[in-house]
Amino acid sequence: MGDFTGLVLLLLPLAAATGWFVARQSRPREELEASSLNPDYVRGLSHLVNNDTDQAIEIFIGLIEADEGTIDLHLALGSLFRRRGEVDRALRIHQNLVQRPRLKPLHRNQARFELARDYQAAGVLDRAEEIFLELAHQGMFLSDCLSRLMRIYEREREWERAIDTAQWLSSAQGRDMGPRIAQYWCELADSALRRDDARGQQQCLKRALAADPHCVRAQLTRAGQAVDSGKVAQALKIYRDVIQHHEAFIPDVLAPWRDAFLREHSAQQWAAELERVYRRHPHPHLQVALIQAQAQSGQTDARQQALDQLVQQPSWVGLHAALDQDWSNLPSQAAGLLKGFADVLRVPLEKSPTYRCDHCGYSGRQLNWQCPSCQHWNTTQPLPDMTYSALEEQVHGASSLPESGTGAAGKSVS
Repeated sequence: MGDFTGLVLLLLPLAAATGWFVARQSRPREELEASSLNPDYVRGLSHLVNNDTDQAIEIFIGLIEADEGTIDLHLALGSLFRRRGEVDRALRIHQNLVQRPRLKPLHRNQARFELARDYQAAGVLDRAEEIFLELAHQGMFLSDCLSRLMRIYEREREWERAIDTAQWLSSAQGRDMGPRIAQYWCELADSALRRDDARGQQQCLKRALAADPHCVRAQLTRAGQAVDSGKVAQALKIYRDVIQHHEAFIPDVLAPWRDAFLREHSAQQWAAELERVYRRHPHPHLQVALIQAQAQSGQTDARQQALDQLVQQPSWVGLHAALDQDWSNLPSQAAGLLKGFADVLRVPLEKSPTYRCDHCGYSGRQLNWQCPSCQHWNTTQPLPDMTYSALEEQVHGASSLPESGTGAAGKSVS
């Protein structure tokens, strides 16, 4: 950022001087005789050379005339300030531009758009909303204005207005906003649930699925509603549909699916159900659930089946599940060794991120329908298995333990 800022500041006097020169060439001779380059440019350059950046910027702000030749320079300088976090200076520049009486409408609207962005960055959302709305109704910067209005409504949790704005953007630009609108309806469904408004929640979920028939969030919530209402068969159908069309979300489906299934079926039937689904969807977490279900149902060949599955579909979570069993029938030394391996794997498994945003790479152990880092919706996906980075951290940690008899820390494995 420092190099970029310095480059922009070095270009400011050059751009201003170039504009002055071009304007000078187009002016009548009698005007040229009375004009001269403002000596304050030299003072600004002197401050710049002496690393007095703030003073140089103040001088350049005062020198750049807001005419048709320098409007882009003003806008660039204001954007630079905003990116640096100096929103007050950005506001000053853009407000100065907007107030210029001779500015062309197009340039005034550009300055107003940047001013609204300044307000948004400063958290003055009502002012930002007002300007974005005015520009959008004029058809100016429509896509950007509507997108930023949605961000404002998301931050303020004004989901109805966010829905209206998303529909406006969809009709104006032809963009598919269905998945995002579905998330807004899901937020309203959650609000209805907190108010104990079951009917309102159901209506919101219905509208969410109308906007996006494949909305996993709405489907899982509907399945939970069905279980609470005693409609287990309906819930099981929803869970199977999610697995069929959204295999990545199997880790989030497993627990509620199992609980619903065991309400009306036996543990042996659950193991059979998992085996049937696993053949079509060999997901690591289904593998874990199957290993555990076979062991809990008392199948005599459960361990052999677990090993066969691991050979066909190796995974860290599956290996841990296979190791983390009752080995009391084995000699104590062998049982202790297997338990030790299971414990070693458990630590990185518990630390490893289980979700990752496909857009920005943000990872964590909680499902966020809107990424907390990049603010994108529907980009966070469950990870199918433990990441190698978590295992590597565990290996590095183990290798840095004191060496026996020396007390010196071991070197990390590179």
